[in-house]
Amino acid sequence: MTLAVTVSAGAVEFRWGGRTDPATMDPHAINAAPTLGFLNNIYEGLVRRRADMRIEPSLAVAWEPLSPEPGWRFFLRPNVQFHNGAIFDADDVVFSYLRANSEDSDVRSWFAPVTAVRKRDALTVDAVTRAPDPLFPSSIANFLILDQDWAEANGAEAPARDRDTFATGVPWCA
Repeated sequence: MTLAVTVSAGAVEFRWGGRTDPATMDPHAINAAPTLGFLNNIYEGLVRRRADMRIEPSLAVAWEPLSPEPGWRFFLRPNVQFHNGAIFDADDVVFSYLRANSEDSDVRSWFAPVTAVRKRDALTVDAVTRAPDPLFPSSIANFLILDQDWAEANGAEAPARDRDTFATGVPWCA
């Protein structure tokens, strides 16, 4: 499969080549390497893996253990815009967590240790876990963030494994 996307105003052409087609464009619908490998080129997460597989900042610039409750605090990168110009903030992280942890999501297992994800302020999010979990930041390297306002405006509030929504295809490429 090859996909070429050209967008306006200073963007560059994106080309993708792979042996397997991604099953969906929805970042929370399917937990499969070909799909997530592709979607990691479109969406960003709080953290990501470097070429040497170590975790590095992405939409979160830093993170630290919570205290006294178990979990992690993520400090979000300021001045990030989605493709439509909407500003990224903690509401998008909480929305994406609720979406990814829903019954309709195939990535729900990533959040088994999580009891809550809470907005602390516009650029800070707490992920509370059942017990101390030193591996949690590493375990969410494929947790991709979706723009809440875009999802709600386009009927994509929930992941779609078995139906078509605006998030499952690439209508913006047509």
